[in-house]
Amino acid sequence: MKTSILKKILVSTLIILSCLVPISFAAADAILDQTGKALVRIHVLHGGKVESEQIGFIINNETGHVATYSGSLGKDSTVSITTASNHELKAEVVLLRPEEGVAILRTNLAGMDVDSVLFAKDPLEDGRTVATAVLSGSAPDTEIGIRRGSVGQMVPAVGTGKPVLIQHNALANTRSFGAPLFNNCGEVGGLLIPEKRALTAIFGVPDAQEEGVAYAISGEWLKNLLLANDIPYYTAEETCASEIEQVAQAEGDVERAEEEIRAANERLDELRRQLEEAGQASAEERARLQDEIKKAEASVQALKKKQKELEAQAAELAERAEAVRKRERQVTIAAAVVVAILLLLVLLAWRRKRRALREKQAAERARRETEGELEKKLAEEAMLKEIPDVLLEAESPDGEKFAVKIPGPNLGGAEGATVGRNPEMSNFVINHPDVSRTHFRLLSVRKQLLIEDLGSTNGTSINGILLGEGELEAVMNGTVIRIGDLRIKVTIKQ
Repeated sequence: MKTSILKKILVSTLIILSCLVPISFAAADAILDQTGKALVRIHVLHGGKVESEQIGFIINNETGHVATYSGSLGKDSTVSITTASNHELKAEVVLLRPEEGVAILRTNLAGMDVDSVLFAKDPLEDGRTVATAVLSGSAPDTEIGIRRGSVGQMVPAVGTGKPVLIQHNALANTRSFGAPLFNNCGEVGGLLIPEKRALTAIFGVPDAQEEGVAYAISGEWLKNLLLANDIPYYTAEETCASEIEQVAQAEGDVERAEEEIRAANERLDELRRQLEEAGQASAEERARLQDEIKKAEASVQALKKKQKELEAQAAELAERAEAVRKRERQVTIAAAVVVAILLLLVLLAWRRKRRALREKQAAERARRETEGELEKKLAEEAMLKEIPDVLLEAESPDGEKFAVKIPGPNLGGAEGATVGRNPEMSNFVINHPDVSRTHFRLLSVRKQLLIEDLGSTNGTSINGILLGEGELEAVMNGTVIRIGDLRIKVTIKQ
């Protein structure tokens, strides 16, 4: 199976997943009405022309700070900001974090009809309904719209100080980078960034976000970044209830309204009974009771009107919550299908790559054996022959003499020649009690003779300098190696 076919299958699967997620336009419009004045369009200019366009959001309309995706922004970039009321303003980059994909701009918003976003009090969680802003159309007729989805998972931070990533399926596009990720209350829970997936590396999918998979930097990390840089922002005072929780609250409000109506009707019945029993009462008392009855009747009517409004609100929220539950079921099913397909694609790709790798390795081995192996061996043998022999002459204080000749070829290679007291552990033997069983190594590297102590008991000194274990030191013709009381003179046979 060719890579192009795998890509088509993958893209088609992700598009199907996206199509299974319905969009609540009524709720989306409500979020746009609530947050539209805090959203801006950002243009990066080059030579006076727009090089790129993206979304940003106003963190603080008093200080003029705006958050967006770092993208092609640099410290000296020429940037303009267009507000919701189509006022175009110059901006400067005051904070750039390309590693995380975040940039903070500053402009003068004095006198502008703009708002600041409100950050969510609590972080987003798996399954929560979210919305994000998207750009549509071309400049100067670009418009900002809202798309909804839900959080798929929270991807843990990959290092200290790094942000948690929010994976979601709000139908964003590449022009949405820098947009806020709202919760269902219209509060900021993240900032959209591109994030290359493993799928990109395996199948070459250019941009996973276009296929319904998007990512956002967590709002908690962004708030910490603003706090560390003394940039003021606003946070919601209360926790945003999920749509399902809002349904429960609305149903509770309806029940409380019913209780209030019941109590008001009981009060009205009591007043009417008192009026019937006040046959001999003064006209003033009867007028007072009649006035209270009118007020009680008006109160009952007002409470009934409030009850109807609450019931309508609860029904709308229940319908929205059911849509959320339906979307979650669809996403769960679709996600299972996607995972199964992806596992199959990964398996096929892995098997294909492994087979190709085995074939390449086999061809490489054959090439080395048939074409280069002989030349390599001849070259190595020639190099070894060029290494001069080394003579080690030793004399102990009691007059005992030792002489060891090490042929040059033995000094070549990675191991070199080991010298010690034990013939089973060393290539060449100096049988003296001060010498360890395997004491030191001599090897030739680029025509230079080197010595290395192998963790001996009495150590190895070169011209009075004690070598550390594993330390390599150059040995010249006439160098004296000292081991305890034993002195070894090195003669290099040129």
